[in-house]
Amino acid sequence: MTLSVKELASAAATTAYYDSLMATLGFTKDLPGYAQGAFISPSGSVVTQKDYKVLEVDVTRMPPGIGPYHYSPATVAKAVALEIIGCWTGK
Repeated sequence: MTLSVKELASAAATTAYYDSLMATLGFTKDLPGYAQGAFISPSGSVVTQKDYKVLEVDVTRMPPGIGPYHYSPATVAKAVALEIIGCWTGK
């Protein structure tokens, strides 16, 4: 799993970067309730947008069936993203 955060200078720049990741990575579905926008890519990776930051949780190198409960990489990515953005406060 690879985590990356990009902090941008404005709301417009943040949205443009988020949209560019959606176009590059592909889009499977929205994740309502995750900050100001979030989606899952076809690979199971999660991208979230909050304030002027964009978080990408890349699970493309993770095996299927993680841990004793055999969680999918997408399930793990959603949990990790939710934990991280829950700690972000302010701009």
